[in-house]
Amino acid sequence: MTEVWHTADCLELAVQCILTEDRMRRAREADAQSAFSGGVQRLHAAVIDFDTDPAAAPFISALLKLVGAQARSLDRPVPLSRWAEILEECFPDG
Repeated sequence: MTEVWHTADCLELAVQCILTEDRMRRAREADAQSAFSGGVQRLHAAVIDFDTDPAAAPFISALLKLVGAQARSLDRPVPLSRWAEILEECFPDG
């Protein structure tokens, strides 16, 4: 086995560190996406099994729509404009 020592300004070491950090970030994102997808499925199953109080229906609808919007775009947050559309649909003015 060979040991390699690098100086603080070594370009090869910098590249190795960047690639390692990128692999770790991608692995964390893949784990999070898997967990999120499972959570969305459990949420939908819970809503189906839940005897909904009519007063809670708009809140449940908004939650499901917001979670669904986020599930379609995991790489970025749901835009404020989409939040406004969903809230207007579930809680119309007037």
